[in-house]
Amino acid sequence: MTYQLDLLMDNVISIDVKNKPVLIIGCSGAKTGGTKPAFDLYDGTMYQLIRSNLPDIHKHFIVLILSAKHGLIGAHDVINDYDLKMPSRKKESEISFYAEKHKNSMRKITELANEDRSIYTILSNDYLCCFDKMVSIATLKKFKSHYVSRGHSGIGVLRGRLNKILNTVHAPKPKTVLYRSGLANADEFIGLAKARANLGFSLAYVNQQKQNHLLKIGLESLASGKELFVDNGIITKIGKGEFVDVPSVLDMYASIIKSLPEGSTKKMAIVIPDNPLDSAGSLDIVRENKQIITWLSHRADVILPVHKFGVDIAEHALAMMIALNFPDVRLGIPCKKALKTETESIDIQLSLSEIEVLYSLKNNKGQPLFKKAHFFALTEYSRGNLLKQRELLSNMYDVTVSADGCRTTAIMGNELTSQRIGSRTMRAIRKEVVLEKLQSDPNFSFHLVEHEFNAPLVYDRVLNLIDTDVREFVTIWNEVMHNRWSIATNDNESDEELTLYCEELFINFPRIIEQEMLDRLKKYFWSLFSKPEFEPSNRDKRIETFIRLFSEQTAA
Repeated sequence: MTYQLDLLMDNVISIDVKNKPVLIIGCSGAKTGGTKPAFDLYDGTMYQLIRSNLPDIHKHFIVLILSAKHGLIGAHDVINDYDLKMPSRKKESEISFYAEKHKNSMRKITELANEDRSIYTILSNDYLCCFDKMVSIATLKKFKSHYVSRGHSGIGVLRGRLNKILNTVHAPKPKTVLYRSGLANADEFIGLAKARANLGFSLAYVNQQKQNHLLKIGLESLASGKELFVDNGIITKIGKGEFVDVPSVLDMYASIIKSLPEGSTKKMAIVIPDNPLDSAGSLDIVRENKQIITWLSHRADVILPVHKFGVDIAEHALAMMIALNFPDVRLGIPCKKALKTETESIDIQLSLSEIEVLYSLKNNKGQPLFKKAHFFALTEYSRGNLLKQRELLSNMYDVTVSADGCRTTAIMGNELTSQRIGSRTMRAIRKEVVLEKLQSDPNFSFHLVEHEFNAPLVYDRVLNLIDTDVREFVTIWNEVMHNRWSIATNDNESDEELTLYCEELFINFPRIIEQEMLDRLKKYFWSLFSKPEFEPSNRDKRIETFIRLFSEQTAA
């Protein structure tokens, strides 16, 4: 049976085949015998697990199997019984031979890749070694998200991870809470609050003593039902070669909470201070401040950062939770590529494998140590689809997720020249505001051809454009005048010839419809008629930009 038929059968079972995730598993030594579809032939422990937990596996996954004899095959491909083992990962030459022999079978993955589909890979270490030899990370990144089981210590761990993947079929997929963080001025706070976004700021810039009016906007947003993220400012301080006063930060958190109605602060996320460059120092912080951290954890969504600098990350996380007596806190996961100090740049981003290690930890009751996680410096726009990768892993481990990231600097640039979406939106808003006011301005509405004869305004601009950039003029003219009076050009025509033609056309344009031409050109060169009192303020433009780009309806 061909691979195309495999897809056809999947399509018969599930109309939503475009979004159906891919599951890659290895073949098995245990087989049922005979000639039959591959999935039915194999009878190892992984296959038994699938059949006992999800009998209708093909309804939910496109299953691909890495076979020691056939390479990558479809679950419905009919094959004969065989007895062949996958090369050992310790034998490089045999792995390379296998990879070269079966590399074409990996096209199945490329053919399935699209931005709406996820892919899970559950392979033992020998199989994974062959898989890595044949499939590039670039290929996996073509999927919406991908998971590859790495660092497992045996079949028990592998079975556990496969079971988690199977459980995602019927498990609810909670929406990630996204905070628009890094806010530090009024237009950002006001615009994003009006957009009904979840706000986020740092105590380094906004607190009860500094820019208290912005803190009030944040707390008003919280009272309206939105979520609020408050960072401790340590990353900002470290960049300046300083460090925060931990007791002062915790006291500020407590003071803010006490100022609010009881029970209204559970949607406020606060970040416990730690030292990203000193794990022992971070442990000392939680030990010395256990009482207030525990108090905060009962009233707010407390985030406990876990950094990997020079430490076994699992031991470090467990030690901090033991010191705090296993409170209900959210795991804080660094996603920023590097932390810059005054002297160096340090990699602090936790890999998916490191995150999985933390998700696998248990508390003193044998339950997951963390059921909630927060991704620092991560948004849905982060390169490499980082958020989707982490959401996929979190869903496997039934971990609810939040994330914060600053989008302002990414979307805003020079208003006049930048092509960033924020700058383009500001220009559009300015045009809308000025044009609306121009409609009631006689100098614009009743600006006639006769006025151009006496005091040329639009005509001067047009003739200057013809003289300095005739090709640009033709583009504008064709846009304004549409097909009726469009100018056709060809590659053989020189700029001098085109200039003479355009001047002749413009100067001798039929008088009977000249006013129509002027009215069209006025709307394009509207800024010539603008007055200072028509111009919206920079603050108003920025506020409206944030409303449009971050509203619940448009931000995705």
